[in-house]
Amino acid sequence: MDNCVLAASTFLAFFTRRDFRKDLPTDSSMCHLLGPVLKDLHSYESVPNRREPHDLNMHTLGRLLAFLSDYKALLPALIDGFEQGLCAGYRLSEWAQPTGKFAIDRLQLNHMVSSPLWTRAIVRCDMRCVTKSGACLFEVQITSVTLVSLTKVWVKFRRQKNGQHGEEKLFVPNPDPKGICMVASLCRAVARFAKLRLIDGRLHDV
Repeated sequence: MDNCVLAASTFLAFFTRRDFRKDLPTDSSMCHLLGPVLKDLHSYESVPNRREPHDLNMHTLGRLLAFLSDYKALLPALIDGFEQGLCAGYRLSEWAQPTGKFAIDRLQLNHMVSSPLWTRAIVRCDMRCVTKSGACLFEVQITSVTLVSLTKVWVKFRRQKNGQHGEEKLFVPNPDPKGICMVASLCRAVARFAKLRLIDGRLHDV
């Protein structure tokens, strides 16, 4: 990218005698618009072990497989986490736990009563919603109504990179039932959690 910008600037300099990469001819650094862009590109290119992105086609196929899986399987939970990530830009700590970086099948017991750790991930007590009738629902109550009756869902982000911990963000349902939907994936996740609690009583919200 640096070479491309340099080539374009060199070409323009034949006609204007000016280096358009700089705000002033005497500047040693890139201009105020170009500098941050190049800095971000360099930062991205320096990230080790980059993985291929999770795109919409991959997600659609994964969601079809998840619908055919048992609710206790790992795939449905991952797909709902990925779907929320596509909508809200989750980081790992917002939907999983640090050990997930190394072994997704060795889960950190942040939700266990015996664990002294506190989760950074979004859990059901971080959600509240409003229905078309104006009713306000909290936590697991979100699963007591149909998806089409929900109009707004607020989600609390416990921990954020920008330091605005505890910020609530608003999401609305996707009118396309086959489309990617933050609200639908949250409802599936909460319903799954409620079922899993019947199997393992150690599971709790925080």
